[in-house]
Amino acid sequence: MQSKTFNLFETILNILAQNYNKSFSLEDLTAKLSCISNDLYSNGELIAKKREDQAQVLEALIRLNDIGLIFLDSSNDKSFITLRGLIIANSEFFYN
Repeated sequence: MQSKTFNLFETILNILAQNYNKSFSLEDLTAKLSCISNDLYSNGELIAKKREDQAQVLEALIRLNDIGLIFLDSSNDKSFITLRGLIIANSEFFYN
């Protein structure tokens, strides 16, 4: 699970770094990260899976915000990368 969480952090940072001049809502980020095929789930299962994915993404966003790599604006549900996050995303740290 720790590896999966680390990959989620890395992926979120990479998405935000590639679009550093843009903010993303929780729904936008979850959609970019999700590889859910609507054909694989019934409607009720799909809604439950999307909620579960949003909860995981939100938890990662809160942690990234807490360590100063992104700014999570809770008033409008938007996230953007900080300068520190941009430096980390573009560094060797994630490529080892």
